[in-house]
Order: sequence, then C-alpha cells, then structure tokens
Amino acid sequence: MLGADIYFCNDGGNGSFTVQDSWSVAPQPPPSDVSQGGQDSIIYQHDITSLQNYSTRVLIFSRKLSTGDPFDTDIIHGPMDVIFAFSQSSELAWHGALNRMHSQINFYESSTAIAPSQTSTVSSSLLILHSISMYVAFIILYPLGIYVARYHRNLNRWLSIHTSLLSSVTSNVVVAALTAIIGTFGNTQSVHYKIGMAVIGLVGISSMAGYFATKLYMAHYRWSNLAAVFRYIHKYSGLLAYIVGLVDCYYGVVELSPTASEQVYYQLIFLVTVFIPPIGLYLYGEKQKHLNIDVKDYMGLNNLPLFRWEDVNHRVSLGAKWIVIDDIIYDIQKYMDFHPGGPYALNQMIGIDAAFAFNGRYTKKPLIEKFGSLGRRGANSDDEEDEKLRQQYVVNNPTTYVDEKLEALIYNHSRYARNILSNYAMGTLRDYDPTPRRSSKDVDDVTNSDSMLKESSLELGTSRVKRIPVHVNTFQHYIIGRKTLLTGPNARHPVYLFRLLFDEEDAEMHSRPGDSYLFQFVDDTGKLVSRSYTPIKVDSKGGIDFMIKLYNGEMTHYLSDAKSVRMRGPIPRTDLLNPFSESGCWKTLGLIAGGTGITPMLLIIDYHLKYCSRDPVTNRPNFHIHLLYANLDEKNIFGVKEIGELEERANGAITVTYIVSGIASEEFDGLVGNITPEVLIATMPKPLAQRKKFGLHLRVEADQPLQLVV
Repeated sequence: MLGADIYFCNDGGNGSFTVQDSWSVAPQPPPSDVSQGGQDSIIYQHDITSLQNYSTRVLIFSRKLSTGDPFDTDIIHGPMDVIFAFSQSSELAWHGALNRMHSQINFYESSTAIAPSQTSTVSSSLLILHSISMYVAFIILYPLGIYVARYHRNLNRWLSIHTSLLSSVTSNVVVAALTAIIGTFGNTQSVHYKIGMAVIGLVGISSMAGYFATKLYMAHYRWSNLAAVFRYIHKYSGLLAYIVGLVDCYYGVVELSPTASEQVYYQLIFLVTVFIPPIGLYLYGEKQKHLNIDVKDYMGLNNLPLFRWEDVNHRVSLGAKWIVIDDIIYDIQKYMDFHPGGPYALNQMIGIDAAFAFNGRYTKKPLIEKFGSLGRRGANSDDEEDEKLRQQYVVNNPTTYVDEKLEALIYNHSRYARNILSNYAMGTLRDYDPTPRRSSKDVDDVTNSDSMLKESSLELGTSRVKRIPVHVNTFQHYIIGRKTLLTGPNARHPVYLFRLLFDEEDAEMHSRPGDSYLFQFVDDTGKLVSRSYTPIKVDSKGGIDFMIKLYNGEMTHYLSDAKSVRMRGPIPRTDLLNPFSESGCWKTLGLIAGGTGITPMLLIIDYHLKYCSRDPVTNRPNFHIHLLYANLDEKNIFGVKEIGELEERANGAITVTYIVSGIASEEFDGLVGNITPEVLIATMPKPLAQRKKFGLHLRVEADQPLQLVV
C-alpha cells in the first residue's frame, strides 16, 4: 500500500513486542517515520495478550488525532478506511492476500469492536478464479497466439487460430479484472493493481487495432496505409501487453505468498512456468522453419486442380488475372482493389512467376554492382569491342542496369499477406519442366563434324545444363543492359541492338534457326502486350541480342524507354534445319530478307558457321549461302557490321547482295530497284527439281546437295 500510514506489531527479538509507526513508500517492508525524517507519533502502547484468549498477540496504543507529522494521516470525524493484516512469520514479511481485510471506522465513536457487516474478507474461490484466468491468459494462450502468428505452417488457417487464441486472452483478462473487483481484493494502490490496469488497456488496444487492421485491408487499397498503422499498433501493443502481463502475474504471485520463504518458492515456480512455454515454442518453431515442407501443405492447399504453364499463358492471353507464386496459381481479379500496393503492382505480375517479388528475393542484381563503376569484366573479356562499348555505355548511363520500377515492386510479404492471398488460390502447377535448350558447350564437346555428331547420338535441342537463363513457358523479367543504335540519323525508323541480360554473367542459352522469343509487358490499365523477336546468334552468353526496329507500336514504344521486359523462349516457329543431315546444316542456302527480316537470316548463318563441317585444309565451311538483303534506301540499311563479321568467318562461303528500292548514291555497292525474277536468278542458287516438305521448298537432285530457299 503506497502512501499509507502503517502501524504494525514488531517482534523485538527478546520476547517483547513494540508498535512501529511507519509510512509506506514502496512495495517492500515499510520503513519507520523516524528513518524517513519524521517522528514516532505513538504516545502509549501496552501488551494485553494475557487479557484475552482469541489472538496470538494483542497490543494497544494511542496517538494524537493530528500529529503535524507529514508521515502521519490525520484522524477525522467520520468513516475512515482501515486495512488489517496479519502474518504467522516472526519476521517483517508480506502477509499474503488471504491474511488481510479492510473496513471503515469512525474513531470518534465509542464502539470498541468492528461490526462483522463492516468487514470484507477475500473470497478464496474468486481469488482462485482470478489467478487461473491470469495464468491461462499469459502463460498458455498468449505464447500460443504469438507462436501461431509467427510459425504456424498452415498459412490458410493461422489467422483464424491466432484470432481465437487472442480473443480468449482478452476474455480471461476481463474475467480476472471482474473477479478482482467483485472480490474486493484489488488494492487500488498496489503495484499489481496498477500494472493490471495497464494490461487491460494494452490488451484492449491490441485487440481493437487487429480488428481495424483486418477490416481496412479488405476495404480498399486506399486504406492500406492506415491499415498498416493499425497492424503495427496491434503487433507491438500486443507484445507489450504480454510482457507487462507477465510482470503483473509476478506481482500477483508475490501478494499471494503468505511468508517470505514461501514467496521465494512461489516465485521460482512462476519463473519456470513463464519461460518454458515460450522458449519451447520458439525452438520448435525455428526447427519447423527449416523443414522441407511442400508449399501446398504450408498453405493448406492440397486439393486444387492442376495446370501447366501452357494453360496459364493461354488463360492470361484471354484476359485472366492469374499470377503464380511458389507453384500456386492465384486468380487476383477480385483482389485488385484491395491490394495495399494498388492494382499497378499486381498487373505487373500477371502471367509470370511472381515469387521473386512476393518473397523479396530479386536475383537480377544491377550489373553496375557486378562490374564496378566502369562496368569492367576484366582483361580476359571475350569481346574487347563489346567491352569498350559496355564501359562507355555504363559511364554515360550509370543507372541503366537498374529498373527502378521493377525494384519498387519487390517486397518480402508477411504471413498475413500470404493468408489473404490463399483465399484466391485456384490451382497448382504440375511438376512439369519443359526440356531446356542445350548450351553451346554440349555441342562443342562433341565436334563440328557431321560424322562425330552421328556417332554421339546427341539430339540438338536437348540439354544437360540444369539451370537455364530463359524458360520456354515461363515469363521472367530481364534487364535491358544495352541499347545500341544501328541505323543512321536519317533512317525512317531507328533500329537498335537490344541486349537482355541473364541473371548470371556466365549463363548460356542456345537457339536454333526458326526459334523466336516472346517479349511481353503490362500497361497501366493491366493490358498485356506481347511480340515475338528473333535472336541474331545461336549461342548467347551473359545475355541475348535482338535487332528491333522502333515503330509507333505498343511494344516498341515501351521498349524505347524501358529498362526491363518480360521474356520467355525459345519458341520454335518452324523447323529450318536439314532433316537429312545429322548437324542440321544445308549444303546450299538461298536467303531473302527485308528490313528487320534479316535477324532470322543472321541466326541461320551463325548456326551453319558453328555446326557445319569444314575443309580440313582451307578451313572453308562445306556450304554456300546466298543472301539477298533488301531495304528502302541506304539510310535504312543496318546490320552491315554483323553481316561483315559473318562473311569473314565464312571464308568466302557467303555471298551477300544488297538491294534498295529507292535512290542510291554512287558509292552504294549493290542493286537498285525492286526484287524481280531476274534479280532472284542472278542472286539465288540455281534451282533444282522441287518437292515440298515441312512447308519449305526443298530442291533435290540425284547425287546433288540439298538446297533451301527462304
């Protein structure tokens, strides 16, 4: 009792007892008034134990009604609250909650006894109920509620279980408060009482904050910031309520202890029961986190229908709002207006595996971090010219390798977010891994000769590489690492060489003639825009190159300013390889291209230069390719450098003819005019007997090499 004028019978240790005038200043044995600078106000005291037979020790004493001592309470005319307490201990120790009573006494009246109706004793049944309610709330239910919120494996049910447990905590705290009030053993001046009031307030705040957070999250995304505030309040007020509740339980145990020796015993039991449940639950929860658990078990989603990535791509192309996270498919059409990040963030994840953004683990680190301030890869660069361009480009564009819009979407979502998302789960992906394309190393390890390829029985298009940078059925985001202008300043439409970067610098991708890669982006309205583009090289290391003409179309308009784009592939559009050759190479090729149609031709030529057999003496490839490249005028011609490099590698096995339909300068080394039969006869290989196979014109003659004209 803080601030109480206390008089207690004190054993002097020699068989005599005295009354000590004290003033309570802390929850501990009250010091005497004299020790605090006051005075001993007791005038007369006398031991009358021998004059009665119903008490162990009885002393009478007197003092002035008003002593003038600041450590004494004046006795007034009227009822005054008086507390009585006793202890069996001979030492000055806590009397315990069961050994006390209180009443109101008017000291001006002549009554010498306290009427029974004026005395209020502690109800043992209410005290037991109060103790059990507090124990169950803070020793059992609260640790379980925290464990469920943090570790429960079933993300679909943890929130309802957590809510039920914390609601039970609130109910138990209310019961404990009511029993203290009804039983009149709640001393309003005690530490236990005051901390208990704080616990009631914190539990109420935590419960209400959790309720409002849940409702606001499901109202509209415009309320998400306020919902996050309530969730923050719920989390930390709940944690504080748990800690303060344990402290309150400790003081309750102290008050229940009748003697000093029993007090130590009760405190020890309390501390053991307090720490064992949370520590045990924490260790068990941490162990569960590292178990290899099926994500469907983790989400409580074991009976969903199965889909493949082809199904996802098809449904999305028809307008479905499907996203994939950890092999679970979610239809988020009805969640667009509730997502805290707004519809834009969800739109950017439609149709792709969004685990990298949802789990906050984005592996595409900016290359400026990989290569340093100048983007250097070291002295052993495979392409010195490419390295110089890279360095110059990074210097001029220091933020090119970072897509800030994409980075802003990456966030490690909470278990609550996963719980909400589980309501929109509608399917799971089958264990389907499409056969990836082989890397160039797999082919190079065999040899370039047709005979060796035949002996090896290796099928082009298969792979032993476990990790491939681009997947045929799964869209992923790729950073646009370089965009180099290929056409002159006066070209009708500019053509750029785009390089899309892989996650890893040494990652390799293999493409074949007839393959294309599908680019995709989502506009601000959620509309998906997709276009196919053909790479210019068979083997791509660290990234893949495309020649793209920027028209006023949706995709090219996006690419003009974009720093990343979705991509999947390679997608076989047609098979342009020779079915009668183990290497897939043709002996004679006639290629006709106009504008950006040159890109599939570059891929065909690069494939033949890599895999066709060569003369062991001259190193000349055993094929001949005729390329007719048409454009409007000289200003629109591009790719001359790349074609020249292929001619140099071919050692005379490639014949290239440029033709423009407009006016040409005197320096132009090519044909002027339209493509006519005469032009075709002059530039293409001589025709042989024809037969149609696989949608292509194959020219075959006995004992003659196969020819292809595309």
